Amino acid sequence: MNTEVSIYEYAKHGLALSADKPAIWYYGKSMTYQELFRCIDNVADHLYALGVREGSVVTIHLPNCPQAVMAVYAVAKLGGICNIVHAQMPLQALLDTMDFTKSSLLISYRPFELTGIRKILYVDLAYHMGVCFQICYHLKTREKCPYNTKKFEELEEQALKQADIPEQERLARKCAVFLHSSGTTGDPKIVMHNHAALNKWVDNAQHFLNRDSLCGEKLLEVLPMFHGSGLVMDMHQLISGGGQLVQMSAWNIDLAAHLIKKKRITILTGVPKVYQDLLKSKRASMESIRECYVSGDYVGIQLKKDFNSLCGERNILYEGYGMTETVTACFSCGKDHGNLLASGYPLPNCEMAVIDSTGNPQHYGDGEFIVSTNTMMMGYLNNEEATEAALIDWNQKRWFRTGDIGSIGKDGYIYFKERKKNTIIHNGYNVYPAEIEQIIQGLEEIEDTCVVGVSDTENKTQQIRVCAVLKPGIDSKHAEKKIFEICRQRLPRYALPKQIFFLNCLPRNEMAKIDRQALEKM
Repeated sequence: MNTEVSIYEYAKHGLALSADKPAIWYYGKSMTYQELFRCIDNVADHLYALGVREGSVVTIHLPNCPQAVMAVYAVAKLGGICNIVHAQMPLQALLDTMDFTKSSLLISYRPFELTGIRKILYVDLAYHMGVCFQICYHLKTREKCPYNTKKFEELEEQALKQADIPEQERLARKCAVFLHSSGTTGDPKIVMHNHAALNKWVDNAQHFLNRDSLCGEKLLEVLPMFHGSGLVMDMHQLISGGGQLVQMSAWNIDLAAHLIKKKRITILTGVPKVYQDLLKSKRASMESIRECYVSGDYVGIQLKKDFNSLCGERNILYEGYGMTETVTACFSCGKDHGNLLASGYPLPNCEMAVIDSTGNPQHYGDGEFIVSTNTMMMGYLNNEEATEAALIDWNQKRWFRTGDIGSIGKDGYIYFKERKKNTIIHNGYNVYPAEIEQIIQGLEEIEDTCVVGVSDTENKTQQIRVCAVLKPGIDSKHAEKKIFEICRQRLPRYALPKQIFFLNCLPRNEMAKIDRQALEKM
C-alpha cells in the first residue's frame, strides 16, 4: 500500500476491503466501515468550519471509543495535528499542554467549560453504546453536556458542504500527531511523528507477519490511544487492514474475558499485567486467539510459558520492544520468529545495534541499544537540545539512542535486559533488576515482583530491594527464606538483595506498568 499519504487516506484501504463489515464494536453496538467513514467525513467538514486547517493542533482527551477514532482521522484528513493526551489528565494540565502545543480546540468527554480563545467539543461516551450499557453509564456518571458547548455527536450526524481538503500525498511528511513520552531519561517530552511514519509502521508489521490484510480479524483494544501502541499497533493497523476493533474504555478483567470468548477475539495486545490477569481469571478462554503481543514492561519467560500453557501449549504470546520515538515496537517475536528466550527480531526497515562499554557502536554484542528505522520521530516538540542528544550518526545512518541495555546475537535476535534508568549501581557494579525478577518470578510462591535500587547515602551506593506479591495462603517468612536462598544460588554476591517487602499489590501507572519510583520511595 502507498504509505506516502495521510493516515486518513491510508486508513481508507480498510473501507475498500470491508465496506459493509463491522469496523468497531463498542459496549453492545457495532459500526460498519461505511458508517465510520461517513462520520469521519462529516466531523472533518465541521472541524473545518470551526477553523481547523493544515497545521492546526487539536487536543484529543478521550479514552478508547468510536469518537476517538473519528477525531484522529478527521483531523488528519484536514492536515491538522492530533495532540493525544491521557484520558485522566486534569483540567489545569490540559490547559498547560494546550498552551505549549498552541492548541485552540479540545475534544473531551469531561464537561469542562473553557473560556477565552479555546473551543471545546463534548463527547458523550455512551452515544455509541448498546441500550443496556447506555443506561448503566448514565446512571453511574450523571454527566451532561455543559451549557453552550457543542456536542461532538451532532458533527457526526450532520453533513456540511465538503471542506477544502489538502492533497493527501502532500501531507505524508507533515506532522500528524504529538505523543507524550518520558523519552530515555524520564523527563516528559512530546514526540512529533509524521503521517508516513505511522503508515510505514503498519506496512512493516504486515510484511513481518506475512499477511496482506486483517479482514476477519478481531482485536480487543485495551491499550489507550494516547500511547503509540494503542494508536498505531491497534487502531491504525486494524482499521487500515479491514479488521474489527473491539473497544474497551478501561481495563476490566471480567469484561475482557467475556469479550474474548463471546466476540471470538483473534488478536490481543497489552502490557504484562493484561496477561497476568487473564492467567488468574477463571473465565478466560483462549480458543479463538491466534496471536498475542506483550510489551511496555519487563516480560519474564515464565509469563510466556504460563500463558502459552493456558492456550493449550500453543506458542502465541510474542514479546516486543519499542518506544514512542519509533512509533511503537521496532522488534518483536512472531510465528516466523518464535524464540521464547528472545525479546524479538527486527521488523523490516529497522536495524538494531549496540553501543559497547568503550562507547563504540557495534552490530552484535552487549550494550545500549540504538535503532535506525523508517518510523523515526521528527523530533521532540520545542526541544532541539533533547532531540540532538537522542540521535547519533553512524555507518552513514541516523540512529536513536534508546537508553536501554541488552544484547544482540549474530542470529539477529535481540535480548532486552533493562531500561538504563532502572539499572542499579551497587558498590560500582551494574545490577539489572530484570535478571533478579526473572529468578524470583520462577518461585511457585510468588505472584508478582519488582526489584528497585534504593539510595544508601551512608555507604554511597544503592541497595537492592525486592518488592513482591505472594500467592494466596503463602507465609511471608517462608517466602522470604526461599527468595534469599534462590538468589544466593543463582546470583553473584554483589547482586544479592538487601531488603524484601511483601505487598498486597504492586503500584502501577496509567499504562499498567509498575511504578518503580513509588517502590523506591517506600
